[in-house]
Amino acid sequence: NSIEACLANVGTSDVMVLILDKRYGPSLKDVGYPDVSATHLEYHHALEKNVPIRSYANRKLLSDFNIWKKNGKRDDLRLNYVEKKDFGIFELLQECSELNPLNKCHDNFVTPFDGERDLERKIADDLRVFLDANRARVLKRGGTEWVVDSQGAIGYEEVEGGYEAVFQSV
Repeated sequence: NSIEACLANVGTSDVMVLILDKRYGPSLKDVGYPDVSATHLEYHHALEKNVPIRSYANRKLLSDFNIWKKNGKRDDLRLNYVEKKDFGIFELLQECSELNPLNKCHDNFVTPFDGERDLERKIADDLRVFLDANRARVLKRGGTEWVVDSQGAIGYEEVEGGYEAVFQSV
């Protein structure tokens, strides 16, 4: 099943690049998944698997998103960029904009972009920084996950509602 293959790929990725534009995609409800699009489901899976997420949104989408929020998230609005059938994209963008305590690798920053060239440049720059910053190794020993780099090590144990740092050395 292609959806399961996508979820498996997301779960083993070093980073998820989430690009949001004016289309949300069809609901997966009729094929046995939650009532969200494939991209939205992949986003949830990345959160569950603690895959770092880098989010990008078209500036026109962000403009419509702000209008949608200021108008009480109504579904009867006529917007300039996003069609009514794609308003689910706003729910996904809302989730991306909030901190999620269950994913210690996800921030709530959504990078705006203006067109394909701008998006390409921003992704390339961000991934270069991400790769340079994440040359650390992650080791699992028992119930503790250790992040080890040239500065030392820090251990995380899974606790109800997230992770807790249990040891740090410098």
